[in-house]
Amino acid sequence: MLPALPILIPLITGILLLLMGSRGKLNRGVSILSLLVQILAGLMLAREAYTSGMAITHLGSWKAPLGIVLVGDKVASILVILALLVALASTLTGFSERSAAGDNPMRLPLVQFLVTGIQLSFLTGDLFNLFVAFEVMLLSSYGLMTLEADPKRIKQAYPYVILNLLASAIFLAGCGYAYALFGTLNYAGMAEAAQLLADAPGGAARISILTAVLALVFSIKAGMFPLYYWLPNSYPVLPPSLGALYSGLLTKVGIYVLLRLLGTIMPHTQEGLYLTIAWLGGATMLFGVLGAVSRMGVREILAFHVVSQVGFMILAIGFFTPVAFAATIFYMVHHIIVKSALFLTASGILKQFGTDNLTKTGGLWKKAPLFSVVFLIMAFSLAGLPPLSGFWAKLWILMEGISGKYYSLVAISLVASVLTLASMLKIWFGAFWQPAPDNCPDKMPMGAALWTALGLMTIVSLGVVLAVGPLWNASMAAASEMLTPSIYIEQVLSKGGTP
Repeated sequence: MLPALPILIPLITGILLLLMGSRGKLNRGVSILSLLVQILAGLMLAREAYTSGMAITHLGSWKAPLGIVLVGDKVASILVILALLVALASTLTGFSERSAAGDNPMRLPLVQFLVTGIQLSFLTGDLFNLFVAFEVMLLSSYGLMTLEADPKRIKQAYPYVILNLLASAIFLAGCGYAYALFGTLNYAGMAEAAQLLADAPGGAARISILTAVLALVFSIKAGMFPLYYWLPNSYPVLPPSLGALYSGLLTKVGIYVLLRLLGTIMPHTQEGLYLTIAWLGGATMLFGVLGAVSRMGVREILAFHVVSQVGFMILAIGFFTPVAFAATIFYMVHHIIVKSALFLTASGILKQFGTDNLTKTGGLWKKAPLFSVVFLIMAFSLAGLPPLSGFWAKLWILMEGISGKYYSLVAISLVASVLTLASMLKIWFGAFWQPAPDNCPDKMPMGAALWTALGLMTIVSLGVVLAVGPLWNASMAAASEMLTPSIYIEQVLSKGGTP
């Protein structure tokens, strides 16, 4: 039952909040309590996954591949916990952006429904239910993106909606083709059937077509070059608290499913596709960081960095080794925390100046030194400076690139890292170091909720640095499990359920 809890609790909470209507502080209290309970359930799931093996729930007690199955393995359990930490920090920061009386009654329910879709994406063991999870997640994200948007900027959400609708249509077609090939959409059943089909005449070519179609869908969801332009244009439309939630989690769902598709479901014999993915990852990181360097808004810079950092993860997937997969998992841990925290700092900047345009900000180093230090820690980690988490994440990826003799891609990675540092220093000099603009408040009105959220993410980020060895071992264990389809097939198809 454990894999169902991270899905059921936010779903029930969202429905409850809808029924409650606008009750201000009571709605806030219910949301925070629910997220704390969800974190507890996530920790229990992770404990099960790392001590007793995969936690598996057959809904309706129907055995896979006939019934719907939820699978909490090592990778999924890590991401479930991180998603909840970000959701908690984002919700707290949202409290600091307005009074309880000013809350839109739809915002907190939609956040819970968004979390429901994200968690179902991580925990489902069925391709069609992944499609359902994406739709739950995306419908909630459409609502949140337009709920509080400035009418002048709401048009920036159109590419986000249109491209994701296109990806969903392709995904549904891919599900149909997968069922035609394998006779099932259960991950374990697909993996078992794919092994047999790969040896049949023409089977390998059909598997390659299906893999390419699904990889295209998940790459769009992740924000990969060349179909990434929807992301940096739409994320700045959001309030920073929601920007933290989107930037930290939504693209990671695409990365996770790419890992699952290539590592667990499909045969490991598609070297041409892996090389293509690696080069697209290099292009993603380069074009993303160039976009960041060219912008003057804090949220715009950070949104382009979402694209650029996705490039590093896609690059590692393309290297397609156990160490590269482990580095991708570790990078997701690092990026979910750091990118979310940076968007939370954007909330403080926006609250102080009423804008995040760097030509109209300044002086935060003197007005809020602790806040400035938090920003520096996260900025340096994003750029990959030692000994912060970003350094280790990039180091393992670059070492695999050198080991595989991908020297050009390694060079692109280094250039992207340098430009990342330059763009983060651009924010530092613009918002923190240069003199404060006229009529700027003497003190920064942070609020306890924002400080709590930033403190939580800073502690977790520094905890990753202190526990880098155990976390790397956990990432290696998760990657090994993901890259051994026989384990997944045996666990899912043999455990529990009614034949």
